[in-house]
Amino acid sequence: MTKFKYRVFIPEFIEAKINRSTQEFEDDDFLSARNIALKYLTEIISILVSEKIITVSDFKYEESSELIEVSELQKTPENDEVLDFAHLSECKIQYNYTEKEFRKANELQTEKKMSLKQTFLLLGIIKIEIADEKNNLVTIFELKNSDIPVNRFVEETIISRLISNFKGLTFPKLYSSFQFNIKEKHHQFREIFLTENNFREKEIISNNLFFDFERKLLSIYNRRCMVSLFIEEEHSKLARKAMLHIQSVYRKLKYEYTPKVMIQNKLYWVYFFDFNTELKITYSKAGNIYFRSSSGMKKANEQTTFEEIVCNENCKDHFITHLLQIL
Repeated sequence: MTKFKYRVFIPEFIEAKINRSTQEFEDDDFLSARNIALKYLTEIISILVSEKIITVSDFKYEESSELIEVSELQKTPENDEVLDFAHLSECKIQYNYTEKEFRKANELQTEKKMSLKQTFLLLGIIKIEIADEKNNLVTIFELKNSDIPVNRFVEETIISRLISNFKGLTFPKLYSSFQFNIKEKHHQFREIFLTENNFREKEIISNNLFFDFERKLLSIYNRRCMVSLFIEEEHSKLARKAMLHIQSVYRKLKYEYTPKVMIQNKLYWVYFFDFNTELKITYSKAGNIYFRSSSGMKKANEQTTFEEIVCNENCKDHFITHLLQIL
């Protein structure tokens, strides 16, 4: 008969603080083994939060990126002895290790010639693992925020290989599809979108007019700050193609891309641009050309010469092509 095994891992330094240790839980019944392990993990996390060893924070408002500390962790509706781990994965997690503990870990690394991995396990992070069909322990949940989190379907995949009649078996996932690092970006973009008097920080596309889009995109070239470009979802696919065409003519700007940000009941695709300070020719919404000189930004006119554009420090020759296309 298959034995299902879970392990709740607690780093050594935290074990010493709360008088709890890493534990393994086995049972012939999958859900029973899982539930016992999650109860223990819930107990551990609750102690850590109450003793301020870990700080958990959630967003104060839907339209704000402001975070507030959470003292009462949310439990699942089905079982008030188990945390809602999916909701917990949407919160900010901070381990409050002391400077003394970091020094101690560093001393132990030197004294015992420990590897970085061994040292990390002293401080480390709380996690829960499951044994696969080869009895290898596989992480299914980590109490931390990560840009590359644990695959939220990994537990389901392992269980499906261990149970022949897996179809129809349901259990709550430990991760949300909308984890903290993603959720934080959405909150930040909502805040930028809804804030007034920050016109230099954003551009909004709510129509399918090419020249309007071109003017707004080119105006981003003219800013010495980071800019968020919001495109309504219904226009996002064609706008993305238009952006590639425009940037092939003028110049590519680096950006980060976040899809499906909900703002006031509308979905937006957001492009976050980091201004490129090397750009020498920039454009305003009105179609005017500005260039950078030793004295700062200057507006080009009919008397502007090649020398003014291309002979400034660090200026690149291909910018003369841009000027010739317009003058």
